[in-house]
Formats: sequence, C-alpha cells, structure tokens
Amino acid sequence: DVTGLAMVLNYSIIAGNDVPIFDIEFQVELRHGKAYSDWGHISDAVSVYDQLISTRPNDFRAYLAKVSH
Repeated sequence: DVTGLAMVLNYSIIAGNDVPIFDIEFQVELRHGKAYSDWGHISDAVSVYDQLISTRPNDFRAYLAKVSH
C-alpha cells in the first residue's frame, strides 16, 4: 500500500528536529494514556504524557494529548 509506505517514511520537522510520525512505541504509549483518561484515571494519564514529553520534548503529540483530555 503506497499510502502506508508514505506514512512510514514521512517525517515532520518540529522545532528544527526530525520527528518520525510513524513511531509505534510512542503511539502505543499515547493510546495507553488515552485509555487511562477514558477510564477516569486522569493522574495516570498525565503521568504517561509527562513521561512521553520528557523522552521527546520536541514532539507535539504528547503535549496535545495532555491538554486534550
């Protein structure tokens, strides 16, 4: 699938750094935080997002998830 391949190879430039958009481990942890949030475990969700932010401070997705729940 060409679209899937393009997604894998696509990079976003955020704050001058290349951040892979298709990063399975990062996305799994984002979903982990979302699950906590959906279950009403907000402090656990925030903890997951804070950990993601500390490992990738230039990736906007964890910041967005943190303020979106």
